[in-house]
Amino acid sequence: MSEGRLQLGHCSWCSRLVKQQSFLKAKLHEVCLSGPQPPPGNEINHQKRNKEYQVMTDIMLLQVAAENYTLEPEDPFWAWFQAMEPLSEAESYTLSCQLEPRS
Repeated sequence: MSEGRLQLGHCSWCSRLVKQQSFLKAKLHEVCLSGPQPPPGNEINHQKRNKEYQVMTDIMLLQVAAENYTLEPEDPFWAWFQAMEPLSEAESYTLSCQLEPRS
């Protein structure tokens, strides 16, 4: 991979979205994998269902809020983005392993 190929910048709305996604992912993980075990039999665990409903409601509200944004790329960014060559599957995998090593 060439030296000038990967350029990172700061995008404030992007970082906010990633933080919100991380929060929602953590909450969904918490709802699905923690908390009290379901009662024996075919009874419904209402506490877990309520948490699941709250997380799904938060996701839907974020989706609705995101529809209010109209993002248009600025000309310098658009020119840079169009000039980028897509990574091959192997290059993409290698870069992915560098960013998040396999455990």
